[in-house]
Amino acid sequence: PQGVSNKGFVQEFLNEPLSHHTYFKIGGPCRKLVVPETTEELLGVLQALRTAGEPYFVLGLGSNLLVSDDGFEGTVVKVHRFDTSVAIESRS
Repeated sequence: PQGVSNKGFVQEFLNEPLSHHTYFKIGGPCRKLVVPETTEELLGVLQALRTAGEPYFVLGLGSNLLVSDDGFEGTVVKVHRFDTSVAIESRS
């Protein structure tokens, strides 16, 4: 990865190729990829993204997913390490 940091315990990768995270190994870079380790970190990341108005996508194992070579102009939140399911409610 071109840029890697660790804010708290959440790993953060800048300009990360999504081809490294999809089953079919295709896809351009996302602006940022974050990998929270705990449910609390996940909730904190999602709240921060919503507050900032940052476009985001929650990624599991990357199967059944085709990503454009142009990538994603936002943050990808990778949750493949979670053993429990996560439900996200929309509050419109």
